[in-house]
Formats: sequence, C-alpha cells, structure tokens
Amino acid sequence: MLLKEILFFILPLLLVGLIHHLIIIKYNLFSFLAIPIDRNIKLNNDYLFGPAKTWRGIVTGVILSGIFYYLGSYFWDMNLRFPVLLSGCLLGLGYAVGELPNSFIKRRLGIQSSQSNYQGRNIIFYLFDQIDSILGALLFICLVYNASILLLVYILIIGSLLHYLVDEILHHYSYKKYNK
Repeated sequence: MLLKEILFFILPLLLVGLIHHLIIIKYNLFSFLAIPIDRNIKLNNDYLFGPAKTWRGIVTGVILSGIFYYLGSYFWDMNLRFPVLLSGCLLGLGYAVGELPNSFIKRRLGIQSSQSNYQGRNIIFYLFDQIDSILGALLFICLVYNASILLLVYILIIGSLLHYLVDEILHHYSYKKYNK
C-alpha cells in the first residue's frame, strides 16, 4: 500500500517537471504565459520572486498535474477527498506555489534566480531549493488525502532526491542553465 501511495503522488509531479523543462520551456510553448508572477515588481531594487517564476509554470503545472493524476487513477485507486482531477490540480498548485517563499527570501538576500555559486549560509538555500516544491506538494497532499506521517516522510526523501537528480541532469544537458 505504501509503495502504491508513493508512486501515485510522486510520478505525476516528476512527469510534469520533466515536460515543463524538456518540452514547454525548450520549445517556448505557451509563451503568452511566460510572464513573471511578480510582473517585474521590485522591492528594495530586486524582483519579488524573479523572472523564472512565471504564470506559464503555474498554469501548465496545475493542468498537467490534473491530467496525470487523472490518468494515474486508472492504475491506482486512491481514496482522495476530492475528485481526482481536482486533487491533481491542487497537488500541482502546491508544488508550484511551494517554490515562491524560498524565491522571495533569496531575492531579499541578493541571491539571484538559479544561482549556482552558493557560499556559506547560501548553501541552505541550495538545499531548500531541492525540497521547497516538495514541501508545497506535501501540504496539499494532506489536503486531498489522509496521508500517514511515514508516507509524507518517504515522499519528502524520495521526492527531494529525485528533484536533485533531475535538476543535475537538466543542468548537465543544458536544459536548465545556472545563472553565475
């Protein structure tokens, strides 16, 4: 049962992330949505979230999550609190919105979007970059499903490791660029 839950909650979000970087961003699909969420509004001479946080990421992430969770429901019957399409959309929203607090704090500290040269205390932000979206998704998992603590811990650990691995692969093959 636990393995089924882990796969159900992790795989769709993993697919959404891959599709977002390997297809949507690479081919500039839905470019009309590539508008920064903060609309380039600045606070103390820096953006609220940065140019990498766009409506395209949120909208496509929410829609694709809904679709993938819906398709996943044909393989895994989960006892969700809401219809699976709505639950999937909420999980995608949680994943996307989970990145915003970290981005906001990094901009206040002068750490640029996707910066790779973390030093000193900034290594904390690199580590948090690997888990922020997972934490957002975990909050929404609790909203849509009666999740055990063990499930949440496994999703945090496995999801964070997968996020790190995929992030490194995307950087290695230049699908995602560091801002040095």
